[in-house]
Amino acid sequence: MSDTRTHRPQEAPRPGWPAPREWVVAGALLAFACYVAHFLYVRRFGLYEDDYIYTLGCFDWSLGHWWGEAVKAIVHPVQGRPLNHLFRRTINFVFLHGGTLVPAHLASWVMLSVNASLLYALARRHLGALAALAAALLYLLYPADASRQILMHQSDLLFGTMLCLGGLLAFSSGRTLLGWFFGLCCLLNYESFYLPLIVGPLLAGGFNLRRDWKRLLRHAAAFAAVAGAVVIVRGLLGDDRARGLAGGGAEAAALRGLAALVIGPLVSLRAGVVEPLRATLGAGLAAWLGGLAVALGVGGGLAWAARVGRREPGTGGGRAPQVAVAGALAWAAGYALCIRPDNFPPTAVIGRLSGVHVAGSVGAALLAGGLVELLSMAMSGRRTRIVIVAAASAAFGLMTVRGIRIQRDEYVTHWGEQQRFWTQLVSLVPDLRDGEPVLLDIRGPAGVFPETPGFPRFGLVNYAPVTLHRIIRHPADWTVVPRVFCLYDGCPAYPLADGVLLKTPFWFWDGLWPVVRDGHFILLRERGGRLVRSDSPVELAGRELHPRPLDPGVRTIAPNRLMRALYERQSQTCN
Repeated sequence: MSDTRTHRPQEAPRPGWPAPREWVVAGALLAFACYVAHFLYVRRFGLYEDDYIYTLGCFDWSLGHWWGEAVKAIVHPVQGRPLNHLFRRTINFVFLHGGTLVPAHLASWVMLSVNASLLYALARRHLGALAALAAALLYLLYPADASRQILMHQSDLLFGTMLCLGGLLAFSSGRTLLGWFFGLCCLLNYESFYLPLIVGPLLAGGFNLRRDWKRLLRHAAAFAAVAGAVVIVRGLLGDDRARGLAGGGAEAAALRGLAALVIGPLVSLRAGVVEPLRATLGAGLAAWLGGLAVALGVGGGLAWAARVGRREPGTGGGRAPQVAVAGALAWAAGYALCIRPDNFPPTAVIGRLSGVHVAGSVGAALLAGGLVELLSMAMSGRRTRIVIVAAASAAFGLMTVRGIRIQRDEYVTHWGEQQRFWTQLVSLVPDLRDGEPVLLDIRGPAGVFPETPGFPRFGLVNYAPVTLHRIIRHPADWTVVPRVFCLYDGCPAYPLADGVLLKTPFWFWDGLWPVVRDGHFILLRERGGRLVRSDSPVELAGRELHPRPLDPGVRTIAPNRLMRALYERQSQTCN
């Protein structure tokens, strides 16, 4: 008797999520590597640069205070980024309590580890476990980025990466509307992470360029239309940067953006080779032990991943070239908005500005994963796997050494210098009066002001004016917020009838800029390798002005609880 049942052709397997056990193992390894490379000294981390603007004033907020700030972030979005500032205010409200920064920094560790796990899931949809794990580790240890410990970057870079990965995962799953939702969130949070989403269709299951090129063109057109609409709306709402893109500066910005597409990947590629090797010079025992621990853990993890192999037939191997191409395009696209003077050209590999490489790191990781998959296919065999695992383990171990050096030499060192500096500064101005500016002359030899290669002393120009009033107690009837303003070569000074107006920092405005009057200001200078209070006159705008000398026995200010918690706990020297 013949079988009359209809036989349907078997569909090709669709990529999906990694198996739960596999994801747990990979996630645990990534979290371990992340902690050692970036948060080993977490108890000795502090506030850095823009953290003084966005974080220092958020300690011990009440629920009502958070609600008011959250509404303000949405109704009056700073820089046209409502989601960014809403998330920042929320995470500050949750984690900044009791005068300690450790929970907030540990939140960065969790976010970075989650991002690495999401990237593993994205790569695993198309590649073998070995290649996917290598991609996630490269994102996690990306040597060009040395800014992970800055709390401000939780909303800018860590949350931005999370939204970008969510969009790429949605597009790769065929959930186009969800992908566009994440794309819109990227534009409302931090625009650079919107750009890698242009490769979304290339990561979709079953996508074929020869067959689906029209689909790719439609995606690119919609991509440009959404971005253009957001730029126009933000310009109408008063965002100066959006106005610059839509106005006369568009041509110059486009040329810088095109140059950044090339400069950024080349700089990060060089950093991936040079910086880990440079970090080995004078690394110290702790850095070497940390690098060895991660290298051994990664070696075991990669060996496990090599045994796991491809999760499903047809989901790896043949997709590797397309993943590599998508990664290369996303890598370059992440730099297209590096057009402002502070981030063009995108060459920084240390300090806050090295965060310019984060948007491209997702694409670089996917490119690396695709290349590892192609290499393992071209040179199949047990010996080849051993060579790949050993080489990758050594490379990631060296990247970890660099990460530990960055922790110790930049973040721990700079925070210790900040603690000593602000403790000394407050002790020099106990008789500060209402309306009296404190002028800090930051010219002089190294060793007095907080300064490391990644955090130059000039940062005080922007951050000192927003610090003093948050860390001292002063009379409640004062009418002017006590502030510290910096003097430096080229400091803009303008003569007035009753004094000299200092227009510093540049982002302040009339009413916040100080008017320096003869005998009505305090002057702090370097002398003999120490910060001292000076009675010598200073010349501003062609006028000789005399600071007020110390009034013995008078004390109008004192350290508040926050200063005692953050700054008077002197950090120990890092061995």
